[in-house]
Amino acid sequence: MTNFNGSIELLQVTPALTLLEKNMKILLVEDSALNREVIANMLITLGGQVQTAENGQCALKNLEQNGYDLVLMDCDMPILDGYATTQAIRHLEQTQQRPAVPIIALTAHEMTAEHQQTCQLAGMNDCLTKPVYLKTLQAILDRWVVTNAPINQHTPTQTEIPTLDAHIIKQLQEVMGQEMTLCLLKHFINYAPQQLTLLQQWLNHGDLENLRRQAHKFKGESLQLGAIRVGTLCKQIENLALTGQLDALKICLATLQEELAKASQLIIQENNHEHP
Repeated sequence: MTNFNGSIELLQVTPALTLLEKNMKILLVEDSALNREVIANMLITLGGQVQTAENGQCALKNLEQNGYDLVLMDCDMPILDGYATTQAIRHLEQTQQRPAVPIIALTAHEMTAEHQQTCQLAGMNDCLTKPVYLKTLQAILDRWVVTNAPINQHTPTQTEIPTLDAHIIKQLQEVMGQEMTLCLLKHFINYAPQQLTLLQQWLNHGDLENLRRQAHKFKGESLQLGAIRVGTLCKQIENLALTGQLDALKICLATLQEELAKASQLIIQENNHEHP
């Protein structure tokens, strides 16, 4: 059984159902001791070996030392939330050339399209809403573990978040013309590094209110020009600044820098296409 003092231990029992392969290792990241106990025992019932972590920092330490077949990740946690933890895991996998582990979001939020986008942008592969029921948990495990689904597979309710939204850019072109739209996009990629620098400076100074305001402003500008992934990350930074999650903010700003680079590259390619 898991301890209610937040410690991490391996849980092993004889499975009641033979859904999972033997020795299937699952990391459950959940800040509520009660929820950890209930969900961990559900996973055991389904035949898994379960290791638990009470927050994102503990999860990252576990992942540095152990390999897992699947991670169940609570979204809202103190110290380091599930979104920032997932971003850190994906960065670790890329830098160390590790295979990508399926990460399933655990959330008490209503599963709106906006929340799905936030989960997907963080690098999560699927979502499971609370309260968690054995039947729905079994379906998730069957999708991602037993059938060995490709890591980039999306569930039917998920949609790909574009770096640049072609529909928004088309609307801009209809209103402002193709040349003016391209000028605005080129201005954006020249302007964006300044915004990133300001965000980083406010974080370094510990001025979370100005960080939040700057992220809010840049969010609106990015979404207006169709830079959806950048805008969604700015919204995440805005929310993290409100709750004072410094470690999560550092990770999110690093991800924002990567997404700005991708958006800039696409705009440069479009410019070269229009003006060869």
